[in-house]
Amino acid sequence: MSEMPIDDPHETIHLGGQTAVVVPLDEYLRLREAQVEAEQLAAHRRFLERKAAGTTAPGMTPDQVRQMLRLDQA
Repeated sequence: MSEMPIDDPHETIHLGGQTAVVVPLDEYLRLREAQVEAEQLAAHRRFLERKAAGTTAPGMTPDQVRQMLRLDQA
């Protein structure tokens, strides 16, 4: 999308050849929360598909535990 609709209430700024939309913080937080929810739903859907296919392993792998505990970010 290169142009914002004329009646759009948001302002834009131009930084280094990029265009950014300025939104109120509460709107940004709602958008971010919706994105996190969508990611969680997609992960759950993938899990259910693997479970239906019989390809889920019980428990977590050691790599998954390290990632969850952020032990791999030393």
